[in-house]
Amino acid sequence: GEPHEEPCHGTAAFAEGLEPWEVALVELVSQNGTGNWPLVAKKLREKALPGPLSSDGSDEEDTAALEAEWARLSPLVRDKLEAQPEMPCGHSCSTCPTRHDCQLHDAVGDNGGGVRDIEDLAGGRR
Repeated sequence: GEPHEEPCHGTAAFAEGLEPWEVALVELVSQNGTGNWPLVAKKLREKALPGPLSSDGSDEEDTAALEAEWARLSPLVRDKLEAQPEMPCGHSCSTCPTRHDCQLHDAVGDNGGGVRDIEDLAGGRR
């Protein structure tokens, strides 16, 4: 079998133009959502990537930093989700077998998942 049996969260699809810690943040939000920033900060710190976290591990500072970074990153992630890119596994978000585990759609405020309606799909590009 494969060495990694974890669900694929397709974070490689979001890697273009992002720093390694930003890709890690997208992955952690996909797995943990945005309701527990101290947990996300702890897991991000364990990855030992240079990023926005404070050196002393203060939950308040880390939460503020991660909320600010997520506010900056979430529109980029939302755009990629709405474009329904094919993930490295060959699935798009709408066909993903582990989508029930992924919290990215909720985290970017896209509770319907993917494209919300035909107007969003058309995007005024007539």
